Amino acid sequence: MLIMTFVLHVKPSDPPITVILIMIAVICAASTMQACGGLDFLVMIAEKILRKNPKMITVLAPIVSYVFTFMCGTGHIVYSLLPVINEISIDTGVRPERPISASVISSQQAITACPISAATVAILAFMAESPYTGVNIFTLLFVCIPATLIGNCCSSTCSYQKRKRTCR
Repeated sequence: MLIMTFVLHVKPSDPPITVILIMIAVICAASTMQACGGLDFLVMIAEKILRKNPKMITVLAPIVSYVFTFMCGTGHIVYSLLPVINEISIDTGVRPERPISASVISSQQAITACPISAATVAILAFMAESPYTGVNIFTLLFVCIPATLIGNCCSSTCSYQKRKRTCR
């Protein structure tokens, strides 16, 4: 910032107050969910889903991560799922890096499609200043949700079909 401001003479802009307030609201909601036991309940449900079909964990774990992040608005929510995904992967002989890497990517993609994430607000603000002023939240989600879901299915399939080696 110092170099850009004083050497290159780039004028700093105003801080993105709206985005900061949205991030604070999402963090408060996630911390409240953690404090009242809601996150533990969600992890328990996710574990049941993943344990019913442990051989398909490479496909199911990213879907569960996507839903968690989409509903909560923050990618940090997936951290609570990673130990469960790791344990089930090792128990079933699937290399854990496959479902974990696909889950992390899925979680980050869900932020783009989540209507309460700061990333979506930033995209909308950018689109409002561009020539595409007709874009609203519904148009954006109509494009982002299917695109991220299709991308996550493709990444899960690629990860699933990678050389089949088991862990020891």
